Order: sequence, then C-alpha cells, then structure tokens
Amino acid sequence: MAESEIIRSAKIPEIFIAEGCFIRELCKSPDGIVSFADARLSPGQRTENHSLNVDEYYYIRSGTGDMYLNGILTGSVKSGELVKIKKHDAQYIHNTGTEDLIFLCVCLPAFQQNGYNSI
Repeated sequence: MAESEIIRSAKIPEIFIAEGCFIRELCKSPDGIVSFADARLSPGQRTENHSLNVDEYYYIRSGTGDMYLNGILTGSVKSGELVKIKKHDAQYIHNTGTEDLIFLCVCLPAFQQNGYNSI
C-alpha cells in the first residue's frame, strides 16, 4: 500500500504532449485502479481526436471549451463541470475561450500509454 502524502502539483513538471496540450501527471495508484493528471489547453487550440481503453473524466477547473464525443459536439463546458467519457469513445476538447482551459483528467483504471488510440 502506498504511503499517505500531499502531492504538490507545482513541483511536478508540465510537459507538452503530441495530443496537443500540456499535461502534469499527478498520481497513479500503485494498484493501477486510478490515475490523475492536470491538463492545460491554450486558447483556440484543441486536443487530438483520440480514444482510450479506460473510462475518463474531465473536471473543468477554469476556462471554457467545446467537448466532442464520437465526432459530435456534445456541448460547451466551463469551470465546475464534469465530462464523463466511456472507454473507446472518440473524444477531443476545443478551447473556445480567451484564457487557458484547465481540467483534471481522472482515468479508471489508470491511464497507460499503450491504451491511447489516435483517430
């Protein structure tokens, strides 16, 4: 069992990934049950259309955007809203605002790079 701890996100490096956004991997449970990452998307940008082999949740922390699921604009999102994405569903998010779109990504089970599928 992992030790209890406070994870200081500011101490974790943020990296730009091919998907088109900045990611800060916060935590992956040792048992592989869940993972957490902060994502940041610049104004006017969108992530790559992709699917995952896990269920994913986006909790919008700040900014505004449009969420696309299976090629369809599902709706606009803003701070305080949650997007539930079923595994294998095609997805991308577009920052429609003038500030960074920042959202927490939670994957169940934990995200593994080999489960990422570019569409």
